[in-house]
Amino acid sequence: MICSPSEPFANSTRSGVCAGAWNRMPTPTLLMTVLAAAATRERWSWGVVAAHLAVAPLAVATFKDIQGERSGRPAPAAAIERFAASLAGQVRYDPALSGWGNTLLISIDSYDYALMGVPRGMGLSVRFDWEDLRAPPRSRYLVLAEPEVAVVSGRIRLRKLADTPLGALYENPDWER
Repeated sequence: MICSPSEPFANSTRSGVCAGAWNRMPTPTLLMTVLAAAATRERWSWGVVAAHLAVAPLAVATFKDIQGERSGRPAPAAAIERFAASLAGQVRYDPALSGWGNTLLISIDSYDYALMGVPRGMGLSVRFDWEDLRAPPRSRYLVLAEPEVAVVSGRIRLRKLADTPLGALYENPDWER
């Protein structure tokens, strides 16, 4: 199952990244707009601010429920270090390249704390559905689990660089196209 606006409560990943994603963008924007309106002394805006403050504990509880064990625990340093070590010598930021040359494409299912081991300066792109991937992808590097490799093989050229805790690291030789 893929998260989409028509399925706002979908939880299609083991990490729960999509769950409740429908409210991440409009909620802070709405709150800031209402706070700005409150600064103009509009009476109605204070009602909206009060409503936001009243449901804030519910939002925090829902977030903790969705995130489960990930909520409230520190990032596991060992996992970050293992992932960083698996990328060492293979992936590094190069200021001479375009942004896509310094980007790592991953599956939403791989989005976890270990990604904090990506070298400084590198960007991350996330894929929800590999079957919809336009070939070739623009990212220079890809981290793919075995099922994802099966989906994209034959559609894009890949050069395997290393194995990582999140899947195999590949270079996309056609990233510059």
